[in-house]
Amino acid sequence: MPGLGRVLAGCACAVGLATPGLAWAAPAGVAPEAVPGEFLVRAAGAGRAGLEARPGVDVLADLGDGTFLVRSTPGPDRVAALVADPVITSAEPNYLLTIDVLPTDPGFVIQWGLENSGQTGGTPDADLDLGAA
Repeated sequence: MPGLGRVLAGCACAVGLATPGLAWAAPAGVAPEAVPGEFLVRAAGAGRAGLEARPGVDVLADLGDGTFLVRSTPGPDRVAALVADPVITSAEPNYLLTIDVLPTDPGFVIQWGLENSGQTGGTPDADLDLGAA
C-alpha cells in the first residue's frame, strides 16, 4: 500500500503542525525529503470546502482538527504562496519520515506481531516486519 505510507507520514507531520511547540528537524547537514507537490495545511473556518474552492489545490485527506493533506503545484515558493491565501493559516511540505533504529523498549522483544524471530516458540517472520520497514 504505497499510499498508506504517505498518509502516515502526513499524519506524523500533522501532529507537529497541529501541536504548538512540537517541531521536527532534519539532522544537521541533511536536507529533509518531501513528497513533491504535497503539503500539509491548516484551514481557517472555511475548512475543506474553502480549500477545494482554491484553484490548483486538490484535497487528498482530512487529517482532523482543520489539517489537510493537499496536492498543489510544486515549487520553492509554494509554501509561502499557500500561507498567503486567506483560507490557509499554515502550510508545510509533506516530509517523509523514516525510523532508523528499532525501539529500545524492553517489552519490544515480546511483541511478536511487530518483529517475530520465533522468540516465544512461534513461527519466525509471521509479523509486520517492523525492523525492515
